[in-house]
Amino acid sequence: MAECRQILNDPSNPHEVCGSCVTYFALDPQPYQPARVDTDPLIGWNAGARSIDRRAASCYVEFDMPAVTGAVVGLAPEFLSVMPEDVPCGFFFERSAGGLPFYSVVEYGVQVTAPAQHADTALFRIERRAGGSVHYLVGGSTVHTSASTLFGSLVVVGLLYAAGDGVGRAA
Repeated sequence: MAECRQILNDPSNPHEVCGSCVTYFALDPQPYQPARVDTDPLIGWNAGARSIDRRAASCYVEFDMPAVTGAVVGLAPEFLSVMPEDVPCGFFFERSAGGLPFYSVVEYGVQVTAPAQHADTALFRIERRAGGSVHYLVGGSTVHTSASTLFGSLVVVGLLYAAGDGVGRAA
């Protein structure tokens, strides 16, 4: 069967069928558009990442956090989704209506400490110690010790709520 390729200048019938093939009408030339980055400020738990390395024994993650609309950073056996309820232990970050940065400790999406204000330079740390106990530190001081234990291989997870949110330096 012969191949059918036609250019039509009849926009009234853009998908005219010719035998078993489709023909298209010619489009007017479009002006050059330089490369650009578009950011869609979709609000919601719709972005995340996880560490490549896993840790099976005592381990920790340490990081700082700039003011964000919303973020969760924690330890988890797997990166299941970008939902806070899938993170067994982590810090939740938000910004007040006045723009002040706050944190709280969350476990499986449940806030287990009251929100507390933090400086942009504060250093956050989540430690899993021998025996599986989980400790949360801010600026070197323990702010919470989990009532639960966490065993098995873990990854670091980060969940982001809005365009522009991110995690500071992590180690």
